[in-house]
Amino acid sequence: MGGREYGVFRWIAGLAGPSPPRGGAVRVVHWNMSQFDVAPGVNIGERLSASGTPDIALVSMQNNPRLWGQLTAAMKRTPDQNITLANTGAEKVFSRFAVTATRPYYVVFGGPNTPELAAAPPFIRRGLAWLFRSLSIQNRSPDDIEPASIVGLTFDTSKELGRPLHAWFIDMPSNPLISRADLVRRVTSRAAELQKSGALPAPDFIAGDFNIPLGSGSLKAFAPGFTAASSTAGLGRLASWPRPRQVLQIDHLLVSPSWRVSDYELLDPGASEHMGQTALLWPADTSPASGAPK
Repeated sequence: MGGREYGVFRWIAGLAGPSPPRGGAVRVVHWNMSQFDVAPGVNIGERLSASGTPDIALVSMQNNPRLWGQLTAAMKRTPDQNITLANTGAEKVFSRFAVTATRPYYVVFGGPNTPELAAAPPFIRRGLAWLFRSLSIQNRSPDDIEPASIVGLTFDTSKELGRPLHAWFIDMPSNPLISRADLVRRVTSRAAELQKSGALPAPDFIAGDFNIPLGSGSLKAFAPGFTAASSTAGLGRLASWPRPRQVLQIDHLLVSPSWRVSDYELLDPGASEHMGQTALLWPADTSPASGAPK
């Protein structure tokens, strides 16, 4: 995990990665705004489009029309272009393509059907409080587990890519004391049920705040066969949390074997505890020269 967070091999992997086809790739941006608002002087639209105009932006944030306006303005290639907003609660999806979004599917921890979280001893509580202060981030209660959520998305990219683009927008619990292996077992089991019933599309990519570090077995178990975009197309150190210190990479963009990725980068949105992430995606059977499917 340490080698993945800080290893210089990222530069080699990023430079040796595939090149996007001309006119046939989609730029995806993801950012977890967390619990914080954004200062009026910070334009998140400009910051989240610093590496290129997003085609799709997945943002966990409050209902703040000012921020929505900043982001949609930055995504428009022409002044009159329409940007679609799919508002699924805390998860906001902005797209220059028509998008169909499921309701959020939640995996709830605690309660009658799942084990309760054991009370943390005092020394653990003190240690966590010290860690959060040292990292200049908001304190978290070791007694609470927020639900995990999955939103299924289908983007009409038939004109640009020759096929629709399917995605999952993920948000995992942040409690540092819960077992990540148990978390993944519960979420993947629920996702498998939803896929079997036809309620959730099979994803081409999965993006979100996983609260699971890159390189861990739990992340690999969540989406077997998928590749972390940062591992094959990232440059330099890519720890996404916490934004002021950047210690761990817990925000991920996972890509299926039938898709390619390049230009993975972190973006500083100027607010929240999380860095944003962005990359270019395109189908594996697309011609690099023309951008058209083979």
